[in-house]
Amino acid sequence: MNVDMREFEHDFPEHINVISRLRVEDKNFSRLYHRYGWVSTELCRIQEKDVVVAKVLFDMLKRSRVELKNELSAILRAQNAIAQ
Repeated sequence: MNVDMREFEHDFPEHINVISRLRVEDKNFSRLYHRYGWVSTELCRIQEKDVVVAKVLFDMLKRSRVELKNELSAILRAQNAIAQ
């Protein structure tokens, strides 16, 4: 499972332009977006290479990814509400 940051955009196709803009203009969004990518990459690396890690660490990474995605989607929803 290769991580492609377009995976995030794939989940929010109606917000592709907003995502691109926020990645450049909003430091918080950009930080969260890159953190999401890093966590996703780590999860894939662990799964693909059968890296031995404590279940607690693996579960923490999965939870972190969900929390980051929720934060990012909340920002996108707020931007959408402002635009309307």
